[in-house]
Amino acid sequence: MANGRIRNHSCCFLNQTYIRISSSSLTIFHKSLPWPGGKVIEVGEIKQVFTKGKIHRVKNGTSYTYDVFFQDQNSAEHKLVTGMDKPEQALYIEQEIEKTLGIRDTEVRGELSRSRG
Repeated sequence: MANGRIRNHSCCFLNQTYIRISSSSLTIFHKSLPWPGGKVIEVGEIKQVFTKGKIHRVKNGTSYTYDVFFQDQNSAEHKLVTGMDKPEQALYIEQEIEKTLGIRDTEVRGELSRSRG
C-alpha cells in the first residue's frame, strides 16, 4: 500500500488531504476538519491521471489554481484533488498516482504541460 499526503489551506485553518492507494482502491479523505471531496475510487476505473490549471480573475489581477483529475475507462473526467496554488504540487500528485498504479502517462486534451510544472 502506498500513501501520499498534501496540505490544503481552507478558511483560516490548516487542513490536510490524504491519498491512499491499495491494490483495489484510491481513497481521498480530509483531516483535521471534515471537508467535502472525500471519495473512494476502484483502481480499475482509472485510465489516466492529469492536471489542469484554472485562471481566476480578481480585482487586483489574476491568480491560478491547479486540480488533479482522473479519466475513467469511458474517458469521462472526474476531480480527485482541487485548489492547489502551485503547479508542482498537482503534477507531483499526478505522477505519484500514475507511478503507484503503473499508469503510463499519455496526453489528455487541456491538461497542464509538465514543462510548466
